[in-house]
Amino acid sequence: MPMTLEVETGQFVQANGLKIHYHALGEGKPVVMLHGGGPGAAGWSNYSRNVKPLARTFR
Repeated sequence: MPMTLEVETGQFVQANGLKIHYHALGEGKPVVMLHGGGPGAAGWSNYSRNVKPLARTFR
């Protein structure tokens, strides 16, 4: 997944005093994907190959 798509879809929201980063792409019902921790773990690196196929039907 190109870095430009990561930057273009990245957004932030404040919730209960926390700043949460998320990506929004596609249309339809939302899908929430959570990633685990650990060295080098990031949501985008874990899910970048799944984002475009899921965006065809989901948001």
